[in-house]
Amino acid sequence: MYYRGQEKEIGQLNLKTALLFSLPGLLYFVNNNIPFYCLMYLDPPSYQVLQQLKIGTTAVAFRLLMGRKLTSQKWVALGLLLLGCALSQLKWGNIGELFASSSLGYTLVTMQCSISATAAVISEKLLKETKQSIHLQNLQMYLYGVLFSCMNMYAEGVAVQHWARGYNFWAVMSVLCLSLTGLATSAVMKYADNLIKVFALAGSMIFTTVASALLFGTVITLLFMLGTLVACLSCYLYFAEDSRMFDVLDNCGGVCNMAMAGDAPVVTYSGPKDARVMSDSLKEPLNMKRDKEEP
Repeated sequence: MYYRGQEKEIGQLNLKTALLFSLPGLLYFVNNNIPFYCLMYLDPPSYQVLQQLKIGTTAVAFRLLMGRKLTSQKWVALGLLLLGCALSQLKWGNIGELFASSSLGYTLVTMQCSISATAAVISEKLLKETKQSIHLQNLQMYLYGVLFSCMNMYAEGVAVQHWARGYNFWAVMSVLCLSLTGLATSAVMKYADNLIKVFALAGSMIFTTVASALLFGTVITLLFMLGTLVACLSCYLYFAEDSRMFDVLDNCGGVCNMAMAGDAPVVTYSGPKDARVMSDSLKEPLNMKRDKEEP
């Protein structure tokens, strides 16, 4: 299969790639069913606030699975985004309930956030590394979701003729909107990354609240405005050029690596280029100090 007028392959279905997409398909299936169990042990407002942990787990999974290093400024920005999103969903009257929920509820939410982040990062890796059209990639991954869901309903004894019970116009429209959201999310992961996605989701959450206030008279609280301000600050920090204000944190990592290298002729460093100059300048005085201490 080729693009029209171009000699660029857009998709070759093979067994290995198809099997690889089963992993994120399975993880998404589990992730989509865990919320029902979470809500058995958590009230909806607490669950909505704790869901923001997904920002942190996505950043950690992105670092571990994709191998992409983030500067201290970007880590601070992601931390502020988590805080801002949590504040925007928090209500003064629910703060006590948030810390009085079941420990099993906290465990389930943490598990869901971890599974969701892992599935998203694995999906991004497959979307970027398999040489196929994004539509073919989506087709393979979503077919697994349908397969696992059908297996689950069959295992629970739901008769096939009842699988579509309760569907009406609004249910079909909801499925259509969620399907389009899934396609848009796949495009963001393929052509950008999951960290851009969490900022987009945070922006959509704020936009939804503002639209709800305009259309349905939802009251915008002081915590929501504070959370929105913090989220905007995090967005600025993440996409702005690296500031020297965060060089101290990055330099610490470089100096620690240099000290651990000992007498090694090459100083390993994983921080920014400016801090590398600092670590190289420190190398000579440290060597002179060791030579002076030797008998």
